[in-house]
Amino acid sequence: MSAALCIAAGFNSIQVNASTPRGPIPASNRIVKSTSTASAHSRAIGTEASDYESITDWKSIGTGRYSDGFVAWSVGDTGYEKETWSVEVEESESNPGLYRVVNPYAGCTYATDYNEVDFSKDYYMIVDATDPDAVFIPVFETGVMPYYANDQMVSGRSEGGAGKLANYEITFPAFTLACYVESDGWTTSNSDANFHLYLPGAKDYSASISASDMCSSNEANVSITTGTDIAYIRYKLSLNGEDANLSESMTPTDNTVSLDLNLDKDGMWQFSAYCYNADDEEKASVHTIFFVQNDNNDQWKSLGDATVTEPFVYSLFGGDFGPNEYTVEIQENNNTPGFFRLVNLTESTNNNNIPAYNDHASGHNHYLYIHTENPERVYFEGSPLGIDFGYGDMAVVLADGASGEYVKEDGIIGFSPSDMHILMRNEYPNRYAAKAEFVVMMPQNVAIDDIVVDAENALVEYFNLQGMKISEENATNGLYIMRQGNKVSKVIRK
Repeated sequence: MSAALCIAAGFNSIQVNASTPRGPIPASNRIVKSTSTASAHSRAIGTEASDYESITDWKSIGTGRYSDGFVAWSVGDTGYEKETWSVEVEESESNPGLYRVVNPYAGCTYATDYNEVDFSKDYYMIVDATDPDAVFIPVFETGVMPYYANDQMVSGRSEGGAGKLANYEITFPAFTLACYVESDGWTTSNSDANFHLYLPGAKDYSASISASDMCSSNEANVSITTGTDIAYIRYKLSLNGEDANLSESMTPTDNTVSLDLNLDKDGMWQFSAYCYNADDEEKASVHTIFFVQNDNNDQWKSLGDATVTEPFVYSLFGGDFGPNEYTVEIQENNNTPGFFRLVNLTESTNNNNIPAYNDHASGHNHYLYIHTENPERVYFEGSPLGIDFGYGDMAVVLADGASGEYVKEDGIIGFSPSDMHILMRNEYPNRYAAKAEFVVMMPQNVAIDDIVVDAENALVEYFNLQGMKISEENATNGLYIMRQGNKVSKVIRK
């Protein structure tokens, strides 16, 4: 039995209340504890928040824009980094380049939707850009009390590296900001360099996308909203990763481009739009995906219920969500032996924590298509899972160049963790690695080929349904794979 078909050991994961309305926190996004305790840069004004308290000559210079580099990573909630919102910016009259952002998180709709912003007083984020090549942020309170931090106030500061001011835009490299939450202390933040403070006068090259349902019946639409300094857009639409040509340029009308898409074949469609300024420089891109999966029931026959062990929700959201072993209908294509599909995989789960997030499953079927026709290239097609944990509809895709394994005599199809990536539509094209194997055990009536016994007295070996070898004395009551010589069968031990 191949080791590739054995269930991997579990991993440390975040435990959260599964009933929280926006879903638990992706384990892949957890922050790393910081070991640094002070800024690496000396400032002309100072290095502590108290050094800036004597400055009172603040004057508003207008409205800027801000994207988060602190809170998303202090509490592991990436919803904060999905927005760029308007902020009031002040500048010290006696210290040009010394800025103060007023209530930096009050404009974040994600935070305000969950009542996580304190409006009882004003909060200020001082950004010292008096040296544009060594920008510094002293300790400040964000005014945010995130749900996942148990209502503890989050603080921030720059740490271990300088930011930069150029073209009215202030940025910090990855891992050069830090956050403080009482329960965790100081932690490294801004791991994806998401912090951006656009001062008044900065060019607006922003872009966002909204789209129709991810599961489409041959037609879909997208709407792209751009900043005022985006001059034109070009897009491409590809099927199952195939190369596609860029469209002709399109000029936004009222900062918007809307498109109707014809998805004329089954599969995973990938949409990407690229946004350019007047100098033909690409400044932003947005992406989304669609799946077309027509039932075509006349082309498929049911083989019964397969036993599956799937790790997909578990891989992102931790041990309360799997890995799960349960039965699900498997079908085989009438014209292509070895071409299978699982019907409504996660809708069939026995994990009671998952159905609350299964709203997307209602109204149509979701299929996971598995190809075993070529034993040298076992793979599954990118497929929706029918679940949304608040980060967009989930899907699973095969890693580039990966191949699973089909042990036909045992009736087991398996994919190792490195073979699989998990997508969430709101975070696409980001991918998340699977943390355990995906195993499909064929129904008993089709799983085992009858073959001749080598020796009547050959050693008897037992395997559980995940492909793990079990000693006979440890084989408790249940269903097992028994191998004796060249004969393989399923047995029930009582």
